[in-house]
Amino acid sequence: MSAVRVRAAYRAVLRAQRVAFRDDLEMIRASQTAARAEFDKGVVSFASGDPDYDMEKGLETAHEAAQFFRTNIVQAPLNERGNYEVSAERIRTDKK
Repeated sequence: MSAVRVRAAYRAVLRAQRVAFRDDLEMIRASQTAARAEFDKGVVSFASGDPDYDMEKGLETAHEAAQFFRTNIVQAPLNERGNYEVSAERIRTDKK
């Protein structure tokens, strides 16, 4: 297992969560706890020699989760009129 690749995937998920839940500390903490639990399951499966564990699939899932957070999660504050207001930001979505 490439520890560097696993750490990179984990950091990508955490960064995407921080951006998606920018002003919501409760959601940041909850999503980080869930991400850590999923990564820990993968580490335990790999370390125990689980023949059904596929590291590449786990890394792919982590990168897909990060992409999902970057492109599909929107949090909008309530404005003075009682509506939720979203300010769109341009992001790069091209894959390298």
